[in-house]
Amino acid sequence: AVVNVTENTAYHLSTRQTMDRPEREQSRVDGYLHHLQQDRASLPPQVRYLVADGYYSKTRYLQGVVALGLHQIGKLRHDAN
Repeated sequence: AVVNVTENTAYHLSTRQTMDRPEREQSRVDGYLHHLQQDRASLPPQVRYLVADGYYSKTRYLQGVVALGLHQIGKLRHDAN
């Protein structure tokens, strides 16, 4: 199905509750990346850009975004290296 966006606004794809207490091996950022990995197939193949808050500008998350064939647009964190 083709969706015609005419309102010049953003639409959400899916939502999930943030983990209350992440497992020891998994941080919240890992959980957010896992969410994106699960839902990437739901995005049309021509979608190549992800706009995200500066919180997501962390190396592990960005590496996962790139591995999914996406480019992230967002503000860098003040502690970005």
